[in-house]
Amino acid sequence: METPPNSMQSDFRVSTLKKKIIKQEFWALRGISFSLPKSRMLGIIGDNGSGKSTLLKLLAGITYPSEGELKTYGKVAAMLELGVGFHPELSGMENIFLTGSVLGMSHKEITSSLSRIIDFSGLGDFIYTPVKHYSSGMFARLGFSIAIHSEPDILLVDEILAVGDAEFQMRCLEEIKRLRAQGTTVVLISHNISLVEMLSDEVFWLDKGRVRATGNPSEVCHLYRQTIARREEKLQQGAHPYFQAVKEQHIHHTSAILLSAEITDIDGTPKSTFTTGEPIKIYIRYHTPQPVK
Repeated sequence: METPPNSMQSDFRVSTLKKKIIKQEFWALRGISFSLPKSRMLGIIGDNGSGKSTLLKLLAGITYPSEGELKTYGKVAAMLELGVGFHPELSGMENIFLTGSVLGMSHKEITSSLSRIIDFSGLGDFIYTPVKHYSSGMFARLGFSIAIHSEPDILLVDEILAVGDAEFQMRCLEEIKRLRAQGTTVVLISHNISLVEMLSDEVFWLDKGRVRATGNPSEVCHLYRQTIARREEKLQQGAHPYFQAVKEQHIHHTSAILLSAEITDIDGTPKSTFTTGEPIKIYIRYHTPQPVK
């Protein structure tokens, strides 16, 4: 699979109370270029809004790039969002034939795989219930079961393992491994960084529509975890009651100045993460002419 250097562009307009129209160019993805060999697995990580789902929609052919070109070879099966492609008024059984047809399966192929699709989904008699009554877990089980039994050349998976029970998730992983052993190429999006790190041959870290890092799963995931940890540290520090009290003191024109703050282990080595029950030391230096509650 190959994706273009410039992937997707869209415009959005904001209407103000004065009915002025503000038009601004927005690129959901920019400067993306990669190729993925057969039977390899690519993991894609990044914050919400970084362009992960847009990239999968481009690969699935749901939308098309504004610039550049994209090529996929073989049958593509996509699990992008819960219930996408399902008709809410139709039963699970009817949606198997509908979705299977969309995925390129013939009526004969669907019929021959029907019992295996139902068994894997674990829906039992609920297979005859309209899917509008399904839970998110039931949607995921049925959708994933149809996708994998279409025997795709390329499987696109977007957070499908975030729903469903532990047993279903384990069965999904086993099926993904089976498909890869048969030569299926897999692209996986997940906020479960450990899962992406464990399964992928290569990892993309998308940040605001661009590739922040790519390469070895352990290295890229480690960089992403470090960035998240530093961001959370700053947020927690700014929201702490002490820091809020210092701000209030400044607002009321009484000088209270924080000089430094540091968290260390029992030996005095600075740390930002601790295990439950581990002793910590907190050092705070501040200057104030009067007491701070």
